[in-house]
Amino acid sequence: MISVHTRDCPGCAGRRGRVVHSQDFQSLQGFENETFTQVLKLCPDCGLAFVDPVPDPAALARYYGEFSNYEHAEYDYTCPPHRLAMARRQADFVCAHLPAARSLLDIGCSSGYALDHFRSRGFTDVTGVEPSATNCRIARELYGIDIRQGLYEPGLFAGRSADVALLSHVLEHLTAPRDVLADLRGALAPGGAFFIEVPDVELFEPGQEGHIGFEHCNYFGLSSLGGLMARVGFRLLAETVFSNTDTVPFYPTRGSLWVPSDGPPPIVAGRERAEAHLLGYLAAERAEREALRQRVEEILGQGGRLGIWGVGTTAASLLAQTRLGARTVAAAFDSNPKRHGQTLHGIPIHPPFADPARYQELVDAILIASRSSQEEIHQALAPLLAHGIRLHRLWDRKGA
Repeated sequence: MISVHTRDCPGCAGRRGRVVHSQDFQSLQGFENETFTQVLKLCPDCGLAFVDPVPDPAALARYYGEFSNYEHAEYDYTCPPHRLAMARRQADFVCAHLPAARSLLDIGCSSGYALDHFRSRGFTDVTGVEPSATNCRIARELYGIDIRQGLYEPGLFAGRSADVALLSHVLEHLTAPRDVLADLRGALAPGGAFFIEVPDVELFEPGQEGHIGFEHCNYFGLSSLGGLMARVGFRLLAETVFSNTDTVPFYPTRGSLWVPSDGPPPIVAGRERAEAHLLGYLAAERAEREALRQRVEEILGQGGRLGIWGVGTTAASLLAQTRLGARTVAAAFDSNPKRHGQTLHGIPIHPPFADPARYQELVDAILIASRSSQEEIHQALAPLLAHGIRLHRLWDRKGA
């Protein structure tokens, strides 16, 4: 069973959060045959949406240990172009507003590619922290950058005096973001700033890649993020929307810079607008969930041996909310070598096959259980159509 603990609102410590959404997952990575119900609450005091209860640290470590693609030998350690594009636009924004900044802490810095890019832009002192030991090794070998290996802990960067602390797609994952920010403030130079990039609920639109997933436990609008930052003594300096048309993630996000406040930080407007937008998005999500259930029923009604491509959180959601399971799915396929030879809720997981005959031995049709990579996977599997194997999309080609 996935161990969990309850929490107050991580933005303001309020205790009046009301339930606005829930979803089930079955057989998440590291938790075969276990069901997890994720409950989303909305805080009426600060407007932050947050998951409560949340998995305990040991459970999260177990999940991410299974989820990570970094630890197997087949991983391509070169920085993908879309990741470098993300680092470039972040550096453009930071350098435009903080031209004198020269030192950087990157929390959750992956293989150090962003640190390396900031260094190419004039930063002379760069370091970070990253859970993956492999990524830490890559940072040393490819970029000559020493980063701390592990999860962020209080006092980790005590004695540092950084001009900028970068948290790119980090705050939405933290069960106690205010504690981390308050501790990091002590590692900033006088006048030092936070750069934060997060998904923004005001930018969520139906048909985009699923925003409400297992990994995220906080859902910010600019107003609720402003409330959190005010509570650690920071005010908004500048913000922007990144369209992400050619990078990852595949949906718009908001980048923002926060500097120390001399007095009570001003309230960032837009809370009611953000709440209304989120509630509308969640209603659309529930409607889509029902549409997916009906689509799965149509596919099952066509008969034959069904395979499922993809064994991540999308598959875990489908297993919990549709009739997909060991009785209706003959085989699962995934490109991650860590999952090969394992099972997904009793369904054997196979690697991709070069020979179509191998697929013919196992399945008559394949359902693609990946929203963001659906078209890429469909294109890769398209040759199977000539061998009589049907391919099923769950989302139309626009992602809706």
